[in-house]
Amino acid sequence: FVPTLQGRRRHAAFDTHDPDAMVALCAEGARVYPSSEELDAPVTPIIGRAGLRAAILRLLERAPDSRLDDYLIYPQANGLAVRYVRSWRKQTAPGGRAVTAVSSLIQFNGALISQISFRVGAQWWNAFIPELAYIPGARPN
Repeated sequence: FVPTLQGRRRHAAFDTHDPDAMVALCAEGARVYPSSEELDAPVTPIIGRAGLRAAILRLLERAPDSRLDDYLIYPQANGLAVRYVRSWRKQTAPGGRAVTAVSSLIQFNGALISQISFRVGAQWWNAFIPELAYIPGARPN
């Protein structure tokens, strides 16, 4: 299944910090919808390969040792649903690495990624389920 292979290639390119390889997997007019802190807040999409490459470079500049520690890929009718843990070095975090959970939906046009939507962390759940705001032993976002 081509999307699953492309999803794995995308994650491998992220782990090797290769924005050009990540962008090469996307259609020219690909849209990326970043996460917002509020559940219903509108977001401004990143459109096109150049915009996507610039966003990846900004992320890697802020956290140059970012990596995907674990991920699960679920094939869908028009693409993939992906859950993963992204980590980066942070001195004040437990074990010296900060982590956040990420969910994304990736849609394809042929073999190329045409759209990615992200949901990062679980902060917005806390507004609905206060008990999730603190889980003993859990690592913070």
